[in-house]
Amino acid sequence: MTMDRLQQYMHNHREAFDDAVPDKGHFDRFEDRLKRIQFQGKVHISPWLYVQIAAVFLLLLGVSFFLIYSDKNQLLSSNYHASLVLPGDAAEAIAYYDDQANNTIREMYLWAGQYPNGNEIIQTAQQEINALDANVSELQKALHESPNDERIIAAMIQNQQMKNDVLSNIKSRFTQYNR
Repeated sequence: MTMDRLQQYMHNHREAFDDAVPDKGHFDRFEDRLKRIQFQGKVHISPWLYVQIAAVFLLLLGVSFFLIYSDKNQLLSSNYHASLVLPGDAAEAIAYYDDQANNTIREMYLWAGQYPNGNEIIQTAQQEINALDANVSELQKALHESPNDERIIAAMIQNQQMKNDVLSNIKSRFTQYNR
């Protein structure tokens, strides 16, 4: 019922609503209101906003470091777990080759930033190591099925030697570029 009354009022006073020009003194009243509002030149920002911004920044920084470190860590920890299921001498040999490979990889990461195509070389190293790691995974499965099989153990050691040879070749790319 109130809507009916409103509609009736609008219908009866239609000419007042059709007027495009505001009433006399409207702009003066509006200007007086604007003058009464005190403009503060500085907007107040809550201290919690700074804390939230810092927290988001630290979170993004931590995630980026994690992603970068986990990529390097994957490259560094490639076959170390393989030596855990092997007999003493074989485990020692694989640990030795792993240490050599890890040292070479650390050097390569240090050098990568100093050369224009350093990141491409690191990616090539990652692909080669991933392929060799896939071989180690298959060899580990075979060793699990046939424990103490000398051929499998020899293949694992040979795989580690190939890994070091590949890394040495990639390392030589860095040194050749430096000359």
